[in-house]
Amino acid sequence: MTEIASYTSGVIRVGTNKPLGHYLLPSVLPKFNELYPKLQVKLLELTTEKANYLLNNDELDVFLGLHLEKKGLSFIPVVMTNSYLVVSNQTDVFDPELVGKEIVLPDAESVSKLIDGQNYIELTPDTLYQQQVSDFFMQQKIRTNTIAVVPDFDLATELVKYHLGMTVTTNYVIDKYDL
Repeated sequence: MTEIASYTSGVIRVGTNKPLGHYLLPSVLPKFNELYPKLQVKLLELTTEKANYLLNNDELDVFLGLHLEKKGLSFIPVVMTNSYLVVSNQTDVFDPELVGKEIVLPDAESVSKLIDGQNYIELTPDTLYQQQVSDFFMQQKIRTNTIAVVPDFDLATELVKYHLGMTVTTNYVIDKYDL
């Protein structure tokens, strides 16, 4: 990053996974452009694994995504986001009195009771975000009835909005769809 910051012009190769980059870049790129107006950003949407490979082969300068555990790579938090469970009104656990309210569940057991056995829409397993959600579900012994596997948060959330199950999403999607 120090080398890149010293560029006055040129191209910086930025990789991002599709779900995260779609929401993160609009908030990051304007500030970056303000700081480095003559530096062109070449954006690549790719999986975390592919980004890891390209970073190690000097084919990518920066990756905006979830933490990579790799020797020689530095991880700097840029944006933190909450995760939200969006529930369709067609699920057994839907409560009309909670519509439009943000509820913080007190513990993993409460989350488990809410999700266990319900129809669920997940992201493709190659996204690190979905891997983390799946890992949490496994640790809590949460079983879902996966009814769809989709490529991004938008589609998952839209499906829930149109009465299919539930999904875990980010505050960017919540804001975008005014949920």
